[in-house]
Amino acid sequence: MEQFAAWVEAIGTIIAAIAETPSFRWSLSQMENLMLWGNVLQATGNGLLADLNPLGSKNQIGNIIQSSGNSTIVASLLFDVTKSQEQLLTVQGNQLQALGASLSLVEGLEQGDIISIYSNALQAKGNILQAEGAKRSRKDWSLAGSWIQAAGATLAAIYVTPNE
Repeated sequence: MEQFAAWVEAIGTIIAAIAETPSFRWSLSQMENLMLWGNVLQATGNGLLADLNPLGSKNQIGNIIQSSGNSTIVASLLFDVTKSQEQLLTVQGNQLQALGASLSLVEGLEQGDIISIYSNALQAKGNILQAEGAKRSRKDWSLAGSWIQAAGATLAAIYVTPNE
């Protein structure tokens, strides 16, 4: 189940990163739909991962916070909000994701789990770049942050996939 949850999250981050990639030339509607589904998958994957971790562990709390961040971004896309409200929700959603990944990073440091350290550091850094990119209207920062986060989530998913 951990493998499934990790890949759901990773696929969500990849879809969201693809949505931000200008070379695909998405229409606004297509981009918003990809962002919506990418964040729904991320929230779902993080929620499942939270359920698989020990109650009260840093990983459990970190995944809950990350899922809350994705849900905040989903809300910005689903509800009728002004452009400035959407921007604020996007910034806050990415900040929550960065906070959650940072908490999981701390648990990785405590356990000496090098892959957890790297994957969560990448996700936290990616989310920080996305938040700052949204705040400063820097699409290049948001794009780089999306792909950095996707790399971190994919690394985590590969790590829990058995070698056979």
